[in-house]
Amino acid sequence: MTDSLTCEYCNALSNTRDGSLGIFERWVCSSCGALRYWGPCCNQGWLVRGRLSNTGEERYVCEECDTVFAVELESVKPVTNLREWLLTEGLEPLWTNFEQLKETTA
Repeated sequence: MTDSLTCEYCNALSNTRDGSLGIFERWVCSSCGALRYWGPCCNQGWLVRGRLSNTGEERYVCEECDTVFAVELESVKPVTNLREWLLTEGLEPLWTNFEQLKETTA
């Protein structure tokens, strides 16, 4: 992975590594302040913060392998996967039932 990426929110080439939190590699956009974490399980996708459409419960989900993590990223243990989590909550296992939230440093 490079040290600079294009921000998906503002399209600026300004995402830079900003340290880590345990095994979670943190990236911050210096232009808009968007905060992202790199998926530690598959090492191929971003962790997306979002909430369930029916309960509002928040979690991080890897957009590549669908691994679910608690919002408190200090826990390096995955909670479950997106399909199982949505089914347990009585929802169809679709990304549309997981509302993505933009997380910023501000």
